[in-house]
Order: sequence, then structure tokens, then C-alpha cells
Amino acid sequence: MPLIFKKKTNIHLKFIIIIIISILFIIIDKYYNYFFTIKNYIDKKMSYTYVYLNKPYTIYNHIYDLYKQNKNIKAQNILLYKKLFLKNIELFFYKNSLYEFNNIYKILSINLNTTKTIFSKKIPIILPWYSDKIFINKGLRDNIIPGNLAINDHGVIGQVFFTNKYVSSILLICSRYNSIHVHAHNNNANFILNGIGCKYPPLLKSEDISPNIIINVNDILFTSGLNDYHLINYPVAKVINIKHTKNNMNVIFAQPLIQIEQIKYLLIINT
Repeated sequence: MPLIFKKKTNIHLKFIIIIIISILFIIIDKYYNYFFTIKNYIDKKMSYTYVYLNKPYTIYNHIYDLYKQNKNIKAQNILLYKKLFLKNIELFFYKNSLYEFNNIYKILSINLNTTKTIFSKKIPIILPWYSDKIFINKGLRDNIIPGNLAINDHGVIGQVFFTNKYVSSILLICSRYNSIHVHAHNNNANFILNGIGCKYPPLLKSEDISPNIIINVNDILFTSGLNDYHLINYPVAKVINIKHTKNNMNVIFAQPLIQIEQIKYLLIINT
């Protein structure tokens, strides 16, 4: 019992001492602000500690934000690229359709002195075997026969050489096996133009032209209608050179007005 009482007395005494010391500290701090100074000092020291401790997290957070921004920008760029790609495809098909429409319109708008025409399309061939022939998607069932004249909006293309039920071949005007009666616009003299080859540049030639026939370089030559084509004054070729021979005659070189590599649509003059 005495020991228990002694322990309780010591506890009460310590508690009273702590209270007294606390009251003294409060009174002293009221006049001298020791605790406030100590608190500020501790806060300053701790703030530096917080800054250093928080620096790795700040760096990590900054890197993570940059990563997220970069990822979002990449995702937006991919989305915009896809949209732009699709728009370019649409624009390509639109331009291609417009180009096709303009070509067809030009062909169908050709003003001819004959109404017997057949609209046709060139058959594309990846590895063309012949340089002086093209093939079209019309044949005997469309009333196309050998000898029919083929034209487009630039000029005479050539002559139907062979045809079956569905397909026809056209011998180009520049072929060595082709010839056509022509005349110059500024005179009524008729002469024959013979093809001399369709490999670049495609050329035609007429020999033994009298010097009395006035023809100049850059003159346009037109069909004369003597081939039984029933197509008169349709452009054929442009004179690019005139040579004088020893027997006082002229040799005329002309280039077709058509662009062979760009032929896609054409009209067949059905006689």
C-alpha cells in the first residue's frame, strides 16, 4: 500500500510540475516570442527539406505530363493524317471524275458533218506489243467495220484495221501502213500523207510536193474527204519541217495533232 500511494503521489507531482512549466513558458513567450521564433526557424528548415524531398516527385510529375501531352499530340496527328488522307482520296476521285467528264464532253461535243458516229473507249494495255495500234471496246456488234475513221477532239487518230464481235484495233495515223488524203487550209491542193512511225516523235511525210503548192511550217493539214471517209476539213497534223530535194520538189514532214499516250475516248465515223 505505501508503495502504491508513493507512485500515485509522484505522478501527481510530475503532472503539477509540467503544468507550472507550461504556464511559465506561455508567460515568457508572451513577452519574448521564443516559441514563435523557434517555430519560424523550424518551418524554414523544414521548407528546404520539403523542397528537396519533393524535387524528384516534381520532376517525375513534369515528365509524366510531357509524356501525356506528347501522346495526345501524336494521337491527334494520326487522326488528322487519316482525315487528310481520306480527303485527298476523295479529292483525287473527284478530280479524276471531273477529268473523265471533261474528256467525254469534249468528244461528244465534236461538231461533224456526219451523224453516224460511235462513241468508244481505248482498252488499256500494260505492255503494248504494237506502237502503231490501239484497241477499243467496240466491235462488229456495234456496227464497226474495217476502214472506219477514228477521231477525238484534237484530230484524226487512225483507221479501224481489224474488228471482231467485241473489240477492234485501230491503225494509228502515224503507222507506216497508213496514209490519208489531206490539204492545207490556205490552198485547195490535195496530197497524201504517209505515216513513217509512231515511236516518239510520231511523224508523217509527203514526198514530191510541187513548189507551186504554198505550204509553210506550222500550217495545219486537214482531211480532204477523198478517202471516202465522208469527213472533210477535220484537223490531221501540223507541218514541222519542209525539205527541198535535188529535183526541185518539196518533202513535207508533219506531226499528228493527237497525243497518242493520252488517247482514252474516241469517236468512230461509221460510213
